[in-house]
Amino acid sequence: MSLYKRILISVLSVFAALYGIVFYIQYSSVKNYLNEQQFNSVNNTVSSLSLVIPYQYEQNDNTGIEAAIFAAFDSGYYKEISFQLYKDDSFITRLASNDKSHVPSWFSQYVGFSPAHEKVVITSGWTQIGELVVTSNTNMAEEQLWQSTFDLSLWFFAGFLATALFINRMIEYILRPLGTLTRYAEQLGNNNFDASVSKTSVTELRTLNQAMQKMASKLKSEYERQQHVVESLRKQVQQDGVSGLGNRGHFTDHVSSYLSETKSCTGFLITCDSFEELYQHYGFEARDKVVKQVGCTLNALVDDTQLVALSRISAAEFTVCLPPMTVMEAEKFAKRVHLAVKQAFAPYTDLTDIKVYVGGAVTDTVASPTQLLSMVDNAMQAARGLAWGYSIHQDDHNAFSKSQWLNKIKYAIGQKNYQLRSIPTLSLTGKRKVHDEIFISICDEDKIYHAGEFVHIIEQHQLCAIFDRSVVEYITTTVTGNKNIAINLMANTFATSSFVDWFDIELQKNKDAFRHCTFEIPENAFIHFGQTVSEFVAILNKYRLFWGVDNFGRHYKSLNVVVQYKPHYVKLDYLYVSMLSRQQSCAELIEAIIKSAHNLDIDVYATRIENNVQKAKFIELGVDGYQGYITKSQSFVTE
Repeated sequence: MSLYKRILISVLSVFAALYGIVFYIQYSSVKNYLNEQQFNSVNNTVSSLSLVIPYQYEQNDNTGIEAAIFAAFDSGYYKEISFQLYKDDSFITRLASNDKSHVPSWFSQYVGFSPAHEKVVITSGWTQIGELVVTSNTNMAEEQLWQSTFDLSLWFFAGFLATALFINRMIEYILRPLGTLTRYAEQLGNNNFDASVSKTSVTELRTLNQAMQKMASKLKSEYERQQHVVESLRKQVQQDGVSGLGNRGHFTDHVSSYLSETKSCTGFLITCDSFEELYQHYGFEARDKVVKQVGCTLNALVDDTQLVALSRISAAEFTVCLPPMTVMEAEKFAKRVHLAVKQAFAPYTDLTDIKVYVGGAVTDTVASPTQLLSMVDNAMQAARGLAWGYSIHQDDHNAFSKSQWLNKIKYAIGQKNYQLRSIPTLSLTGKRKVHDEIFISICDEDKIYHAGEFVHIIEQHQLCAIFDRSVVEYITTTVTGNKNIAINLMANTFATSSFVDWFDIELQKNKDAFRHCTFEIPENAFIHFGQTVSEFVAILNKYRLFWGVDNFGRHYKSLNVVVQYKPHYVKLDYLYVSMLSRQQSCAELIEAIIKSAHNLDIDVYATRIENNVQKAKFIELGVDGYQGYITKSQSFVTE
């Protein structure tokens, strides 16, 4: 119960008790007065008849006695007046008729009066004349008491209601500053440290206000400090200090993470032999300036939505890893890179020759970053012997052409020829299972093709939204029971709002079909399709569905962007598994990223955990759970 309700109920209870006491006093006063009035009236009548009857008796005037009794009855309000004359044992009686009363029967039964009754023997001298009985009629007294009580109740109820309304407004006004502080505390609880609160004139609350603002300022500073720590460690671990690009470790980690999902990619190696001559003629400052210029040039040439890794791996070598493309597309890209990088050396006219070479490899079978570097190095060596300075090698062992893959994918979407398997995510709290993450494969002619083999085809032909919609429909109708499942969505699904619009309509039709579903949004989507992702997250929150972020930390600049959406959890990208086996500063970076999420009450799960050593390391760094082959995958039986 809120403080406002507690105070209101307490104050109204006190006022209700006071009103009740006053009401009872007033009611008792009226009742006692009416009761006393009855007895006085009976006594007066008995006294007056005691004087009149002996006189009439002495005159031997029975008619006078009867007239006196009738006159007394008519002048008052009595139920009965009777007189028994002893000398002849005769009775003179006057009874009231049973008049209909307007008083409720329950009131007469429980609250009404007892009639005043008096019996006396009338004497004349020493002679007893007869017996006089007078009984009051309570109807009038009860009607007066009922009317008085009814009117009093109305006035007291109106007074209590007016008092309650006044007290309600008064308490609202008094507690308004406290309500403002409560809302401010809720904002702080939601990690909105920039929220403002108005000043109050209440001394106690002013002190509390100042303390909360001071605390918010410290929390904000701590959070910003944590972000600076992450950025500093990131630069130390993964960034080349001169070019601003990633270093060799960055290339290795990101490409390893990418190749864990697919074996198809396009790699480029850019070698600038002229850096040494530039250093000899113009010094290290000029060389570093050109290195930085080359880094900016490569950043500008690469589509951020497609980039896997862009790094400077040695003093004169730069690498680019992109999703699969055709040989012709790779040659066009290599030509643009070659011309743009050579242009960076143009201001330095004393150079004898600008030596820039670009080697590229289009492959569907690369297994590791080392193998990819070997392939692009071979292409770069071939480029040294070509006048135009670039060369593309193709290593295509794919059994199907793109058109064949496209037909298989479209057929699978239409027929929903899918096979599902799951890998559980386990929480360290109570060692419970959080959910089963679903991994999709397509089936064609009794053969199963995993996502890594065809996802790049879906992305190239902009079928992500259609494919994800088909998969969600299939999972929600196939996977039954109370099993909590996580559905991974592709980043390019949010390139348009078609999937979000469809999803909203489906939830309106049948919200229960999704009650055990958790949706995982790739980190990439928050960077490139923020508006659509915001709409999707708003729908998930509206229907109180759980959701998380996949590949968290793959793009460092997105950390602040992602956490602002307040996901229920994030899954660390696979690159951190390979990073953890290297220098200690990598572990410090991972720990800082985990703390950044924990500062906003977001759970963090490690992914692709393959052995107990990796599991122990991540637990030591503070993750809330883990997922990987160590948790044992499971196939869903689907028809």
